[in-house]
Amino acid sequence: MNEQLCMRDAEKEALMKQKADAEWQLGEHQYWLRNANDRIASLENELAHVKESDQHTLRDLRSENESLIQTFVVSFFNLIFYASSGTSFTNLRIKEEVKRLEDELQTSRRSMAGKLEERSVCPRCKEDSELSYAGSVGEDISALSRSIRELRQDLNHQAIIDTLTRQCSAMEYALEEEKQALSDAYQRYV
Repeated sequence: MNEQLCMRDAEKEALMKQKADAEWQLGEHQYWLRNANDRIASLENELAHVKESDQHTLRDLRSENESLIQTFVVSFFNLIFYASSGTSFTNLRIKEEVKRLEDELQTSRRSMAGKLEERSVCPRCKEDSELSYAGSVGEDISALSRSIRELRQDLNHQAIIDTLTRQCSAMEYALEEEKQALSDAYQRYV
């Protein structure tokens, strides 16, 4: 009977040790999961901030493009008005106007390129591509890793950069056409 009690105590002690080990492992996995969830929340906040910043940049670029178009249109109509009213322009005046418009275009290009370079690299995206923890964390961590990879893919700004590049090209093309029209108008009246 005493022997059976000793065996039961030994079994109970072994089970308690297994329970303590399992609780410790559970606590460790919960800690890793909390850290991963915190990291995901941080990345989601950063993604929201980057998207908001990109929207502000895009609005600024659109506003700048509209301003340049308005300036160009006003200059173009002024040139046509003066040319049609019989007012004679000297070569120097027309060259100055064309030079000014070209300078505005170059300034706009540099400004847009600078803004695009600023937006093309996310500081957090330079960090490690995976969360690294000692030991196997199981399916939960692999699911979190997939989620993090998907979030990082969302941080890809290539689509935004391509859109802005296309807008810049369209603007350059329109300005080049207007420049050619100004040049043609000048040639007709010279």
